[in-house]
Amino acid sequence: MLELIKETTPVETRFLALDDQERPVSLHIFRPPSIDARVKWGEVHPCILTRIDYAQSAAFVAFASEETGYFNLQKGRKPPPEGAKLNVEIVSESWAEKSARVKPSEHPVSLLTQNDDFETWCSSLGQADVRLSERPFAEQCAIIDSALEEVLSETITVRGGGAIHLEQTRAFLSVDVDSNGRDLKKAGGSINADALDELARQIVLRRSGGLIVVDLVGAPKGQKADALRARFQSALQSSVRSGNEVLPISRLGLLEVSLRRRYRPLSDLFCAERQQDTVRERLITCFVDLTRRAHLCRTDVFEIGLGGLLYETFRALDIDVISTLSENYGSRFSVEKRSELNAETYKIITK
Repeated sequence: MLELIKETTPVETRFLALDDQERPVSLHIFRPPSIDARVKWGEVHPCILTRIDYAQSAAFVAFASEETGYFNLQKGRKPPPEGAKLNVEIVSESWAEKSARVKPSEHPVSLLTQNDDFETWCSSLGQADVRLSERPFAEQCAIIDSALEEVLSETITVRGGGAIHLEQTRAFLSVDVDSNGRDLKKAGGSINADALDELARQIVLRRSGGLIVVDLVGAPKGQKADALRARFQSALQSSVRSGNEVLPISRLGLLEVSLRRRYRPLSDLFCAERQQDTVRERLITCFVDLTRRAHLCRTDVFEIGLGGLLYETFRALDIDVISTLSENYGSRFSVEKRSELNAETYKIITK
């Protein structure tokens, strides 16, 4: 049975599933378009066809969010001309420098609501037995924060000793299995099996996809290699469920995996390559912090001071964050620009 934790704030909603060992197995974050305008899997968006490359048999499009996308040309079917406006369905989200994969759609523009997103996430868990958490609010928040730290960590400890080191490159996810002082003789040489079990959980938790290359300990061969591959295939089928391929382990001890990608990796959600991304993440942090304080301190009054850039971003939002907070927690909030604060900082004063 899975335990579901849901934390709702005006700027984002976090969904977390825990297994029967209280380990996080799936984390999903929904942000309204006014907070994060990037296209999401399953949505239908308007775009402009910017370029047709017949050599690659592909067409490229641009979105209002400044993202790019592409779709493959169909044989015998003439594509729209360059500069044409069309609607496309998002097949795979953009991430880092990679464009979204899309397909032309005759359906009208359709954006996911929070309820749609929650139902889609729940169906992806693949288990009928789920229950909403009854833990105290503060404990739920701490568990979500711990799961986020795990997602962003490059080193994960493996049960029984050892670790896996994960590094996302432009081309693939690199995974190094490290015995890390584990006694392989006493442990029955199971470091690779335990590491692959942990990796299967991390793939779902981190929303990893595409090509994954695993450097195993000791270059297993023969029946041991076949058993490891079969075990990992089974773990993926029970979690990822479709669109995965696991190649035989190479003579050098490398396990190559290809996973169908739908979502951008969770780590990319917090990526701040541009200044506006940094400001957005700081503003989200501010209002998640404020919502938690308001929930725990029911009688306190809050004054929120924002630095210049944060305040300008706050004023430009299409949603009224303070009204939403007031509806849930009473009229106890005020926001003002503070000249003494750095442009990208905030301060919450409690009275």
